[in-house]
Amino acid sequence: MTLQLLECNTSREFLSECLKVKQQKNPRYSLRKFARDLNFSPSTLCEVLKGKKNLSETSTLKIITKLKLKSKEADYFNQLSSMERCRNPELRSIIQDQIGQKHKKRNIIDLSTDNFKTIAEWHHSAIIAACDMDEKMTPQKLARLLNVPGHEIYQAIERMERLGILKQEITGEIHPLENDVMIQTEAPSEALQNYTKQMLQKAADNASEQGNDEKIYGTETFAFDDKDLPKLRDLTEEYFDNILKIAKKSKTKKRVYHASVQIFRLSQKT
Repeated sequence: MTLQLLECNTSREFLSECLKVKQQKNPRYSLRKFARDLNFSPSTLCEVLKGKKNLSETSTLKIITKLKLKSKEADYFNQLSSMERCRNPELRSIIQDQIGQKHKKRNIIDLSTDNFKTIAEWHHSAIIAACDMDEKMTPQKLARLLNVPGHEIYQAIERMERLGILKQEITGEIHPLENDVMIQTEAPSEALQNYTKQMLQKAADNASEQGNDEKIYGTETFAFDDKDLPKLRDLTEEYFDNILKIAKKSKTKKRVYHASVQIFRLSQKT
């Protein structure tokens, strides 16, 4: 887990990563249980994870003890926490430099991990799309709309703000910095695989939950000369372009939809 934790940019992202690891081991492990294990109230932990409350030195040391962090993890978490509660800009910059020097493999402002997560986690693209709806979006509204925990929404917004994709106003309202946002990355193929798996799982879940008037499903299986694959790729791009044109002309935008195309070989190579 050390590598994952040392890729975090903030103490709340660090804690969220710890929670995810525990939930992967035990899907029934809740945020409330996590708070109890850290000897925090659930409301206090939520405020910390949403960036509304910084950790005190005492709270930081308590978390390090409760999570039984290794020396390197504990040092990194303590420095992140110290930087966040520091109100002096010059001292804050010094702490940030110290973090960068001690963790040269992970620059504190390096967004390579964020790029990976922007692709790998489905709700990032859904947040961008939701900001184009008629209703003005805030983190609270996004959490309800997408059925995603509030702290994950806050961290996704923070991540995309650093990437220059979104901007959150003082009022809490969120909007894209550009009208048309397309995310491209050189991230590992694992990121795209994770994103695809998540969206396919969403499609499977919604197959029974949504009526035929809410979704479009269609499949075809065919014999094919793979030399013609570039033609299908061009058709797929044209298909997505047409979908976006229709979406832009929509008079009312009250829902977020996802469209995907998978064309892959079923037979073995001979």
